[in-house]
Order: sequence, then structure tokens, then C-alpha cells
Amino acid sequence: MSLQALATLVHYSKGHLSKVENGEKPASSQLARSCDKALGAGGELLLAYQAGLGAPRAQPQRPAQLPMSTVPFIGRTMQLAALDAAFDRFRTKSREAAAVIVVDGMAGVGKTALMLQWAHRVAEQFPGGVLFYDLRPGGVAADAAQVLAGFLQALGIRAEEIPQETVERAALYRTLLAKRRVLVVLDNAVSAEQVRPQLPSAPGSLVLVGSRDRLPGLVARNGATRVTLQPLSTNESCELFRQVTRQRQLGVAPATVAEVVGRCGHLPLALRIAAESLLAGAQGVLNGLGSNAVCLDLLSAGNDEGASIRAAFEQSYRALDDEVAHAFRLLGRHAETGTSLAAAALLLDTDEATAWRRLDALYQVHLVEQPSRGRYRVHRLLRVYAAELAALDRQKCDEGSRRLLEWYQRTAQEALCVLLSPEHDGAVVETGRFPTSEHAWRWCKAEELNLRLAIAHADRLNMDAVSIELSDVTRILSLLRHGNCSPSSPLERPRLGSGKEPVGSY
Repeated sequence: MSLQALATLVHYSKGHLSKVENGEKPASSQLARSCDKALGAGGELLLAYQAGLGAPRAQPQRPAQLPMSTVPFIGRTMQLAALDAAFDRFRTKSREAAAVIVVDGMAGVGKTALMLQWAHRVAEQFPGGVLFYDLRPGGVAADAAQVLAGFLQALGIRAEEIPQETVERAALYRTLLAKRRVLVVLDNAVSAEQVRPQLPSAPGSLVLVGSRDRLPGLVARNGATRVTLQPLSTNESCELFRQVTRQRQLGVAPATVAEVVGRCGHLPLALRIAAESLLAGAQGVLNGLGSNAVCLDLLSAGNDEGASIRAAFEQSYRALDDEVAHAFRLLGRHAETGTSLAAAALLLDTDEATAWRRLDALYQVHLVEQPSRGRYRVHRLLRVYAAELAALDRQKCDEGSRRLLEWYQRTAQEALCVLLSPEHDGAVVETGRFPTSEHAWRWCKAEELNLRLAIAHADRLNMDAVSIELSDVTRILSLLRHGNCSPSSPLERPRLGSGKEPVGSY
């Protein structure tokens, strides 16, 4: 076939084809695909083109794209050890594909800091280099085609040689990594689907993914190891705050440090911003952190959205659907110590199965946590954020709160009736929710703090009858055990003569 005839079939000029033939212009995946179709080559020309891109040429520099580590870096001994253990398993066991590790946790908990700290430690173990990409820059999810284009250029592919289609870019990327050991760090991943195009197919490489989402799909389908971050311990939080302020020779009293740490909820990002506010001479920082009205305003470093607690929370919240977002606003009012599924269903005005699905959606993105099985809690700063949102939806949120508080009132009264009735002690009889005093006391013990908080919520909503009755119940429960009526006394199991202790731990 003449060059002119081929040009007609593939819709390229004869001059362009001539320059490609003579090496004056690079070929492209589109040209290879068009020639495949025109010549009936069955895809061989496209494969040859891709193989040519992956063939050795002038050796590119080893990519070393890791940003600098966060300093000072405090704590995380167990999590670093977990990453080391996962890396050791990866090195010692034969694998069919690249290893994947997911570091997940709530916004501001220090995922990026941990990943960079560990990645710098192991970078030399990957002679093929280190690739890094923030998958949600500025809060907008990065497109896979964009990420792959950046990686391909880092691996030595010229911009004009990068295929147009995302699938072809991913194929070329996997080809290039087939014989290299590369560490790929993907920060702020939105979903498993966003991550998968960047996963090498050949063994030898390791992918480290950071996300606010637990990414269960990567664990289930791609065999990822999960390392979940919680807020720092009290000692670690205090040490981080002291080191940040000490760098500028600012002495802060231990009592002040402890108070700031508590009001920041032990979140590393919040602690760093609070320390910077003190260093900058901001007035009223300590009092402001204790005020829901200005707390999140103080935890913002100027116009830097990457150093703003509110901006970090907003990214997670905006991704929720309407029903789940409504659940978050309501839970933020009440899930301080641990809300049961039954209570959450009342709060959300739905059945327990539906409530569980909404709670699980929040749990998967770390907007609620599970301190124990079947109980849900919202972090202090997230509760402040939820309160801001609830103020914009006050009527519906107040309706939910009233349902929950009335349920606490009814259920607490029922529990107290069972506890005060000798015929129920140790007997299995039909008395509604609590067939025996054991069941009633277990519920009272589990809901102790929630009952006391419910009194304050009832006062706020002017639910005087509920507030008075709940106050009476908590006093009587204390009296049963201690012989006093202090509402601040801890609830303990009354001695009702059964000689049995409650089943399970509280």
C-alpha cells in the first residue's frame, strides 16, 4: 500500500506520515490505532507502539517525588511498626501483584505526616524511585488520566508520547513498572476506583494510600493492608504542642498545654494550628477553643485551606448524600459519649436497619467512630462543626432531639420500675424492654452519661418535664446504690438480692 493510500485511510496527511516514517515526528497511540484498523493488524501496531515507549532509551533520572516530612513528628510508634511489619511481609513473601497499604483516619489526624515519615525511611529500598500524588488537591478529586500523565512523565515518557486514553495510559504505566521496584504514594484518595488505575500489576512495587475513607474495596479486592489512625494520646499531644511552641522559645504552662490539647481533641493538625496562633500572639486563644462559636475559626491558619480544620471537615461532609448528611448533623448533637443503634434510630426517625446503613456510611469516612460494638461517637471538633450545620436546619434537628429525649425519659422510667420491683429481680418475666433487673441495670450503666447529658439537652429545648423526670431517675439510681441523691454520683448496680453481677463489660 502506498503512503498516499494509507494517509487517505487513516485521515492523516502524507507529509505527516512521511515524517513519522523518517523519525522526524513521534508516532502516537491514535495513529497506531488508526493504522491497525486500516491494515487489519489486529492491534499489533498499537502493542508495538506501546512496547516501543517502554523500551530502554536514555535512562531517565530516578523519580524522587516525596514532599518533605512534617516536623516535628511525634508518636505513632505502633502505626510505624505496623507499616514496617506490612513491608516485611511484602519483601519476604512471593506475591502475584504489587502490595497495597491503606492509611486511613479522620481529617486532621496526621495521615500524610505518618505516610511521609515512613516513606522517607524506606525510599532507598525502591531502586526504581518514588512517585507521589495528592489525589484531592484543593478539595477536588484528581482525574486518573491527569495522575497517570504526571507519573508517565516522571518515568521518562515525553508529553507528546503520552496516550490520550486513560486506559492506554494505565497500560503503559503498568508496562513501565513491570521491571522496576517503585514506591507509589497516593495521598487523599477519594475512593478505591480512583486508586486502581495507579496500581502496578507486577510484583515488586508498593503502593501507599492515604484516605479519610476506609476503602474497604481495596482491602477486599486488592488485598490491601489497613493501618487506621486515631487521635494522638494525651502525652503525645502535649509533647507535639510543646515542641512546636519550643521551636520559637515560647514557654507555655503545663496546665495551659493540657487544656489546649483537650480542646483540640488530640488532632495533630488542630494542635499545630493552635500552637501557631499562640506563637502569633493571638488573643483569647484558650478561651476561644472552648467556645463552639469561634473554635473552628481559631483553628485555621489564614487562607491556607490545607491548614484549616473547618475546610478539612467540609471536604468530608460535602461528599455525603442528603440523608447521611442529616444523620451527621443530628448525631453531632448527641453522640458525645456513645449513642446506641436504638437511640440513633429514634433520633433519625427511622428503623434500625436504615439507621445502621446511614451510620455505617459515616463510619466508613471517619465522621463517626465506634468506641465499642453497636455504639457510635462523634469527635469533639466534629461535634462543633455539626452544631454549625444543625443551626441551619434547626427545626428538623430539634424535632429529632425531642424524639430522642422523650425516648430516654420513657426507657429510663421503665428501667427504674423494673429495678424497684422485687418480683422482677432475677426472674424472666414480660416487662417490655427489660425482662429482668439485670437487663435494666445494664441499660442504665451503658446510658449513664447519656442520661445526664439528656438533662442538659432537655433544658436547652425547654423540655421541663423531661428534664425533671430524668433528674429524678438519676438521683434515685444513685440512691439505690450509695444512699445519696447526688446526680453526679456514678451509677452502679444496686444490690437487689440476686447475688448476680451484670453480664458483659460496660
